[in-house]
Amino acid sequence: MKKTKLRDVVRFRDDLLFDGAVDLEWLIKDKEKATLAAKSFVFHGPAYHGVTQKDVGTEHGHQLIDSANFTLNIIRRCNGAEDQPFTLAIAGYGLEKSHLALT
Repeated sequence: MKKTKLRDVVRFRDDLLFDGAVDLEWLIKDKEKATLAAKSFVFHGPAYHGVTQKDVGTEHGHQLIDSANFTLNIIRRCNGAEDQPFTLAIAGYGLEKSHLALT
């Protein structure tokens, strides 16, 4: 029996690599690329994190939150459901902040 190889089942979507970065200016300068990038974003819920609160610590007072709940908070604040005018995302380079904002 022939073994199935990963490359026979999964294909890398290099058209969604976006040269390694997502640019918020695409909202104005390249709506087609902005739409493609937004459609490729994957929200994750509270059951999945690449890191834990223990990994990032607590001494700074920041709470680790998943992208689905973070986005829900933004939507609620924009609609007046929460009286919190500011939302801040802190993450290292390449951790999808711009991709989330574009989406």
